[in-house]
Amino acid sequence: MRERCVRLYVRDSEYGSRLSRFLSGRDRVGLRVERMTDGEAFWKSREEAEADRSAEGMVWLTDDVPGAGGDPGRGDRLFLLDEVSDDGTVKSGVPRRIGYCQQGEKIYFELLAGMGLSEKTSLSVEAPAPGIYGVFSPWGEEALLTAALLSQELAEYGTCLYVSTGFFSMLYGGDRVPDKSGLLSEQKTREDRFLGELFFRMEREDFPVLVKNMEKEYGAALRLPPVAHYRDLWDVKEDELEHFFERISTECDIAYVVAAFHDVREAIPMAECCREFFFLHRSSGTEPMKDWRKYANNERREATSRVSEIVMPDG
Repeated sequence: MRERCVRLYVRDSEYGSRLSRFLSGRDRVGLRVERMTDGEAFWKSREEAEADRSAEGMVWLTDDVPGAGGDPGRGDRLFLLDEVSDDGTVKSGVPRRIGYCQQGEKIYFELLAGMGLSEKTSLSVEAPAPGIYGVFSPWGEEALLTAALLSQELAEYGTCLYVSTGFFSMLYGGDRVPDKSGLLSEQKTREDRFLGELFFRMEREDFPVLVKNMEKEYGAALRLPPVAHYRDLWDVKEDELEHFFERISTECDIAYVVAAFHDVREAIPMAECCREFFFLHRSSGTEPMKDWRKYANNERREATSRVSEIVMPDG
């Protein structure tokens, strides 16, 4: 079944970020949202798609009404965020208009209608909805193991990237590689670049290229390198963490992102941004989920609506 993709460019970056997150969170028809931050690149992608049949399931959504005057795609499959919506009449070569002065729900349904879809339309028999899948556990090994397994499962349906903020090469020694004798050596590592480099370059226009250059095979999935030192994350703010994963999931040609988080201070804000978020704990008689809710309440976060609690069996 062909991919359903929305390329989104909004000149107001804050509103564009919120709209991208909202549309990505609606998972019933499996829309993939690719947010673009460069208007020139947005219109160029329209031009390139004219000769690309693989882009048949793709539409473009933007508030750049003046730029639409030179639309190289001649209006087809283009949706403009304007003051008011049009009457729904489809005219060949004419962009369809969706009013932005309304709730996100109505924007979403007007977009679906314009694409000839409805929420009753199924994606496929089995394919999970694309997006970010978060994993956290008060015990780090549960989170790392579960996220690794989940990345292999999701890779069966599309390109999947595994990212861990809870794996530090300084503590775990990185990936072991064979030495000259053919034996695995814990003293050697194939990591020569680390995740912190991407965090501090996330605003660059060539960010997707930087991500691509750091990807490595990870079973059926791909992965990014670990953090070199846990202190590398101390200077990363909550909104920067959200922006980092948002860019990966919308701009890097990745269908699924599996993120394993090391610290509750990272996990709480990201739980609101993930399509699904898994909280794992042990059947030890404790109630860590209660502590999670208490912490989220103190931080005034709605961090439970998308959280699935999983109890790991003993052993």
